[in-house]
Amino acid sequence: MADHLTPSHEHSQSIEGRGKNHAGDYWHAINHRREPDYGNAKYWFRHVGNHPLFSELASVVPTLASEFPAGVQSKAQAVVERGGFDPFRFVDLVSEACRGGNGDLIRFCERLQWIEMVGLMEWTLKDATT
Repeated sequence: MADHLTPSHEHSQSIEGRGKNHAGDYWHAINHRREPDYGNAKYWFRHVGNHPLFSELASVVPTLASEFPAGVQSKAQAVVERGGFDPFRFVDLVSEACRGGNGDLIRFCERLQWIEMVGLMEWTLKDATT
């Protein structure tokens, strides 16, 4: 969350595969998405499986997207097609935003990622204390 990617990567590797909801694997995926190493991010999202945070993110995306121009809204909708948050499509959206230099799309991705990281901190705490 504070752009300390190397220590984050090391820590997430130290807890790979552990915990009820694989928090280390999820953090590992985010880390690679931010580097950017999109293929590796998707690899780690496959290890995460269906995280409970995904349903929370699916409910946030439409409201968040409504604050942006129509072009961003339509691209954001792809992240929640089929009724749930798709982390693989979000990786693709981040990649597109960074490649294309679309400021609005970048801001949407940054805001959604922040919400995702705050939510994952909460889930990580729950998993560590239950």
